[in-house]
Amino acid sequence: MVVGDSTVANRRRVIVVDNNIDAAESLAVMLEGHGHAVRVVHDAREVVSVAERFCPDVAILDIGLPHIDGYQLARNLRGRAVTAKAVLIALTGYGRPDDVERAPHRGVRSPRSGQAGLARNGELAC
Repeated sequence: MVVGDSTVANRRRVIVVDNNIDAAESLAVMLEGHGHAVRVVHDAREVVSVAERFCPDVAILDIGLPHIDGYQLARNLRGRAVTAKAVLIALTGYGRPDDVERAPHRGVRSPRSGQAGLARNGELAC
């Protein structure tokens, strides 16, 4: 799946979860610029309630969140009807090899390091 085409048919609802406010807002601006509906959440404890109302197609989850790490959050989202089929993408600023190995076992796509790994020519590869 490629999330980047700005046509209505390819518009996605994307939730960005990152406690780094600048990174999350920058990613949201890029995705909105390509026609996607985006919600940003900085506190993992608020994600479930936002997701219940927003019904995201895609969730981009920072692995290194305080309170609940991104992998635990992914398990939590997978267990809910509204997000069970959403594409979950792990995002990390660390890019450690063990993060890549752990991701498939936690129900998320392999981590992307920073926004440069997510965006190529305005598209978000899911």
